[in-house]
Amino acid sequence: MFCPLTGSLVTLDATSGIAKCPISGWQRKLEDMDGSVTVSKSNIEDYRRRYNLEPLVKERKKEDEFIEQQGRSRATVQPQPSKVTMQLSCNT
Repeated sequence: MFCPLTGSLVTLDATSGIAKCPISGWQRKLEDMDGSVTVSKSNIEDYRRRYNLEPLVKERKKEDEFIEQQGRSRATVQPQPSKVTMQLSCNT
């Protein structure tokens, strides 16, 4: 729960039955909060944006998607192993 005056988290004290803001001193009885529900939703996009994180697997680029839609593929060059031949000479 947050303080309506400062926006900071309130401290819940079960022994005294009070929720109190350590900054402003605002307080409310815990009995008044019975039955209240707090829902917080987030997804990975929100989390990445909030903490400025890069995904481990990069998202596909628009041009890659376009090429795939066209039924084409990128040309790749794969190095060929070099072949070395040796000539042996025999003196008889």
